[in-house]
Amino acid sequence: MIKTCSKCGAEFDLLSGKPGFATVCPSCTQNPEETARRAAVRERERKAWIKATKDTERGREKEIQDDEWLAILGLVKVPSSNRFTVSVPMESDSRPRKAS
Repeated sequence: MIKTCSKCGAEFDLLSGKPGFATVCPSCTQNPEETARRAAVRERERKAWIKATKDTERGREKEIQDDEWLAILGLVKVPSSNRFTVSVPMESDSRPRKAS
């Protein structure tokens, strides 16, 4: 049976055996403390997600900046380790030439 809430005006389905009033929708009959607790939990989760996202972005930016500084110094990071190697440029005509 479809009813209209007397508090918020929303339509809701009146189910038998469910707690609440026949003229008030389930969202309006919830305990205000529980609603506030749920909102606080959602806000904490949202802030934690934002912080994790920012930390990840800062880590990426720092890694890019570190790689740029290593390149300036002539070093190259060895993949999947914390070691570095020297980048030696190879010239195409670096072999000694024979005198004719």
